Amino acid sequence: MKKWFICFLGCLLCLFIAVGSCEEFERKTIEWEEITVTVVGLSEKEELSKNFDPAEGKWITLVLRIDGETKMDPLAEMLREKFRLDEMEPYSGILWSGASVRYEGTETGAVEVTRFTVPGSVKLCFDVPKDYELEKAVLFFDGELVETEIDPEDILD
Repeated sequence: MKKWFICFLGCLLCLFIAVGSCEEFERKTIEWEEITVTVVGLSEKEELSKNFDPAEGKWITLVLRIDGETKMDPLAEMLREKFRLDEMEPYSGILWSGASVRYEGTETGAVEVTRFTVPGSVKLCFDVPKDYELEKAVLFFDGELVETEIDPEDILD
């Protein structure tokens, strides 16, 4: 009887562990002006930073999904100011993809990109030392810890 009970408890424990690991990770969302920024995850995949020159160390890319419409420059500035990987600032360049851009004229007649209509994604790249371990990365937004996934399945979407 004891062996059966111990086996039953072991199976029950395995079931709880399996069910707990199936829970979907809840991604951090940030409301800013007219948009929602969703933190997709972090990755070392080279295809995410392929438009940049080689890093001094290596590139770690933070992928964000953006929903809404806003001006590009203030959005880029906010993202660069608020996101930190450990204590490192993102590279000054930002990679935009999947969004449509609306061009508007100015008083002088010049045409400039002023609106970013989404959904789309933004990639912030961090130039980290070559021996940086992504699994130990700590992401912050405006000084607050942001739990995020490493290489989630949809990071390349």
